[in-house]
Amino acid sequence: MQPRGNGTRGVWQSGMKPHPDDLQRLLAEAPFVRALAQSLVAGDADDLVQQAWLRALRSKSATLQQPRRWLARILRNLAHDRRRRDRREHTRQRAAARSELVLSSAELLAAEEHRRALVLAVDALPEHLRTVVLLRYYEDLPPRRIAAHLGVPVSTVWNRLHAALQALRQRLDARHGGDRRAWLVPLVPFAAAPRHLPWRETLAPAAELGVMTMTTKTKWLATATMLAIAVLWVAWPEAHVETAVSAAAETVTVLRVAPSTGGDAAADAPAPRREQVATLAPASPSTGALVVHVRHGNATHVEAGMLVLLRSGVDLRVAPRRGRTDAAGDVRFEGLPPGPVRARVAFDLNCGAAATVVAGEAGECTVTLREGMTLRGLVVDPDGLPVAGATVEGGLVSISGEDAQAVATTDADGTFVLRGCAPTFLVGARAEGLVASPLQLVRGRSGADESVRIELGAGGAVVAGQVVDADGPVAGATVRVGAGRTEGINPSLQGAPPLPAQVQTDTEGRFTAIGIPAGQHQLLVRDPLHAPWRGTCEVDAHGRTEVRVTLTPGVTCRGCVRDEAGDPVAAVVMVGRIGDFDLVRGHSSRDGSFVLTGLPVDDLLVQSARHPHGKGSARVHGVAGTTVVCELTLSNGLALRGRVVDADGAPVGSAQISAEPMVSPTGRLRSTFSHGDGGFLFADCKPGRMTLRAAAPGYTAATLRDVEPGAREVELRLQKDTAPRATIRGRLLRPDGSGAVGESVEVLCAQPQQFTSAPVEAADGAFAVEVAAGRWWLRVLSASHPELEIPGRELLAGEVWDLGEMRLTRGGTLRVHPERAGIDLQILDAEGGAAGRPTPPRPTLLAPGTYTLLARADGMAAMALPFAIEPDRETGLDVRLMPGVRQLLVFAPEPGVAMPTRVDFEVSRDGQVVLRASARGGDGAPPESAIWLAPGDYELSTRIRSERTSVRFTVGDAEGTVRLALR
Repeated sequence: MQPRGNGTRGVWQSGMKPHPDDLQRLLAEAPFVRALAQSLVAGDADDLVQQAWLRALRSKSATLQQPRRWLARILRNLAHDRRRRDRREHTRQRAAARSELVLSSAELLAAEEHRRALVLAVDALPEHLRTVVLLRYYEDLPPRRIAAHLGVPVSTVWNRLHAALQALRQRLDARHGGDRRAWLVPLVPFAAAPRHLPWRETLAPAAELGVMTMTTKTKWLATATMLAIAVLWVAWPEAHVETAVSAAAETVTVLRVAPSTGGDAAADAPAPRREQVATLAPASPSTGALVVHVRHGNATHVEAGMLVLLRSGVDLRVAPRRGRTDAAGDVRFEGLPPGPVRARVAFDLNCGAAATVVAGEAGECTVTLREGMTLRGLVVDPDGLPVAGATVEGGLVSISGEDAQAVATTDADGTFVLRGCAPTFLVGARAEGLVASPLQLVRGRSGADESVRIELGAGGAVVAGQVVDADGPVAGATVRVGAGRTEGINPSLQGAPPLPAQVQTDTEGRFTAIGIPAGQHQLLVRDPLHAPWRGTCEVDAHGRTEVRVTLTPGVTCRGCVRDEAGDPVAAVVMVGRIGDFDLVRGHSSRDGSFVLTGLPVDDLLVQSARHPHGKGSARVHGVAGTTVVCELTLSNGLALRGRVVDADGAPVGSAQISAEPMVSPTGRLRSTFSHGDGGFLFADCKPGRMTLRAAAPGYTAATLRDVEPGAREVELRLQKDTAPRATIRGRLLRPDGSGAVGESVEVLCAQPQQFTSAPVEAADGAFAVEVAAGRWWLRVLSASHPELEIPGRELLAGEVWDLGEMRLTRGGTLRVHPERAGIDLQILDAEGGAAGRPTPPRPTLLAPGTYTLLARADGMAAMALPFAIEPDRETGLDVRLMPGVRQLLVFAPEPGVAMPTRVDFEVSRDGQVVLRASARGGDGAPPESAIWLAPGDYELSTRIRSERTSVRFTVGDAEGTVRLALR
């Protein structure tokens, strides 16, 4: 080891190991050995810390104004009592011992051997621990200078010194067969002051080590350690101090035995006596345990290695508890804070069980698996070879807040089996040295056995590192490498992109993320106490990138949630947007209070919502490490409340209620469903009268006009539909001809407004539903097949409408990539009919055929993009709009024609529709609409009461107005 610096000794360089010749230099350094030995034998400090902490726990004092001063006083009193007691013991033992002050040659050689063993033990320490020991005890540098030299916080230096001393004690224990006295007592002369100590006096029992007084620095270090609840217990040799603890752990009795010195001294030694040292109240347990049993519904099969998630709050990403079932299908969680928790398996949200953790107790609950889907898979590399030990990742579709995560590990042949999966499941895999696979969408049914083949990419990189704060490593932090989402995933038929690598740090704050493609990736870190951290890292194919993330204190937000009447409300409280990695969510308690921790240092929007109380928000500004207070008041704004009842006044649940402004230029149709008590609520209504309609299966629809929001609660009374029923039946098949079990046929009637549904449960796809007389039409909305619609037909009472076979088609998807937000998108089919509205980045499922995508935005010219959909394929469209020229469209009626409040129109160019929208008016003004078009010739047309009216116009370089007379 070569020193660095201009002085004689310099500073030891980190990462360099002592050379054997340097060991002799260390041995020659008496101050070095003395300082290190002093720290090793200062076990009394640890003993005093534990006693002080226990005494503090037993205290019945009220809330302390200065807890540090109070704890320091306890520690000083305990140290004083210890010194006084040990002095008496020391005097008595000196009287009984022989006074031999001259060391023999054998004793001198033994002492030198112990000193050399200590130096060799230092040499064997890990690099980062060995460095701080040498800098502290050999270079005699204070911790702050060590921290500056190594570029780490001072707290990290103290933590490493503590770990080094622990490692040295353990190493020396192992060298002497676990007998700590064998090395501890011989080190006492080195730990003493430079003046000579009688050798025989230092060979007193281990209790005699208490004679050594703590330095001021040791006392304050012990106090700080106690404040951090990091109590280190150094056990004393059992041959000299025997501790008996009563069953109730209330009284500790110490049996002290004087050393045997032989001859008359042994005969004259005082008889053993019992001394009451302390009366300690047992510390109340602060955590509990929970055993989760995972069982199949038939109770005949258990699953080993099944991932179980345990959560106690609404934030699922921060500090989740995970465990895997053992051979008996059980998993045990320890160290849980008291309170309600919910356990579930990772494959299905509906497979869960609630429990309550009680401090000091071990509870249990049982998660019963549904039959579910069995998914068998094979993970291979780009050459098609099986990948053993690959991590299989799985997740649910479109479930916000539920992260996809590791659910299994492949066997030696690259295979895996997942039982009890949800019928719609996303699955992928990753492995070290390979790139993570895209997610595959697997659709099955309960009891089905499905299989997948997952292929990993070549050139996967590794990002590893450590997450720390000012006090050292941060355990349990969530680290995400890469872009993309881990929850709320909306796949196409081809699945979804690979998941970002998301892992948790271990007890040392370290993490390893695998399966990362080459390039620059975002790096995100968050945990419950620190502010979220964002950065980037660059990785090479097959490379390994080491990073170090230092977290800063986050903001804590405390507050209360109340309703408009001032009463507390238990509600979800959050900061951030749904789907964001750093979304922080919590829940207010029954008294309305809440605490959110780990918030970013910024202007924060705190939001809360709870039906039927409404929603509320407030803005606060937080400074790192501080607490802000936020009061939230939930409100429904201008609300319309009502109830749906039958002819006898009994509530009707699940009725559909629609509300539409009677006259409003910006009005829109809103709908909701009644609850079990028949109640419903429309919040944040605009002023003006409304028309309400309610419909429910088995009832005739009811309409209520001239309803004013904010007035008293309204009542919609439904009458039983007693008219003879008509029947609609048929068979719904999948593209392969099998029955579409699990799908549902919606049956709707426009006048009178009614709806119902017919689930397909028969294996041959047969369904039947009874309806009232009227004009009915059908549609099938499927997650994996394009919408199927059957044109309407008038049905008479008692009539049977047999649809025969209806076959679903294999569709494709459209994924739109708009260059900016705020673009309005519409899809028209080949006949010009509306075929849906894309919602990027979600894909849109369509039947095979040709379509047109209409796109427009304020200030940008409307455009039409033709495209085609092929079965089982995805079509991508990039939408890049160009600046347009503003045109004001005015729809003025001819004399004698009533003024409409809304006009639907379309604009065409060369026979191709480029824009379809609506114009609105009100208060006697004609409907108007501003649009933007590229220069050229266009046709504006509208249809009122089946009569089409159109006008041609030209767009130049200047803004213009186009008027269309309505007939």
